[in-house]
Amino acid sequence: MLLLWQSREPLEAHSLKEVPALLQAAYQRSCYLVPGMAQCPEEELAATLDALVSIRELLSAGASAEELLDQQLFWEAAERVLKAQNHGHPTYGTISGAIAGLLFSASRIDQSQLDELVVGYLRGISDSQKRVGFLRGLLKTCREAAWQNLQLVQSLNEIIAGWDEKEFISALPSLRLALADLTPRETDKVASRVAGLYGKDQLGELVQYRTTEGELEFNRRLTELVLEALARDGLTHWIEDEGNE
Repeated sequence: MLLLWQSREPLEAHSLKEVPALLQAAYQRSCYLVPGMAQCPEEELAATLDALVSIRELLSAGASAEELLDQQLFWEAAERVLKAQNHGHPTYGTISGAIAGLLFSASRIDQSQLDELVVGYLRGISDSQKRVGFLRGLLKTCREAAWQNLQLVQSLNEIIAGWDEKEFISALPSLRLALADLTPRETDKVASRVAGLYGKDQLGELVQYRTTEGELEFNRRLTELVLEALARDGLTHWIEDEGNE
């Protein structure tokens, strides 16, 4: 409706005087529904994230949007999502991450407040899926946080380093989904940040073309069997000693 109103001159749609009122009514209804997004079903999560991005694009669509739409309505609704702290709902962390990214991008929260949210979700919650969910939401609306926010990089690095192989494999699909929107150049920036944590300039070759998917799965399963055998024999300290060296 906003596009229709903005294009009324070339479309010769001067008679559609009801469009602004309809736009405002739809926008107000959308803002009213924003707090409920935090409890959306998992199968609707991707569409909900896209809807949040669409509202941000709507609010930044030029003078017409500023004139017709009360932006404060949306931002107040978004802030209520974070205040709700409904951590028990499976999609709340992802929606909260998206809201945090929107608020930070719009300068509605500062760096220290974003860092507090990052630490709270990535270090304060034991469920790895919910941790990764917050990351997915944040990077959906504020991708630059992946390489600009050192607190985020450090927290995520510490969390992943503390996972055992089983937990890592379980969280890997969600983790890949969270990072899927990054461009190759942005991925390189994130890799440089992570390398810097270990005193290195780069992580090396990020994509291994010489190893097939089948070989990777075989090696993963073989490693799992060896670890199980060592555990049965009480020899896991061999691996721990090797890692410390």
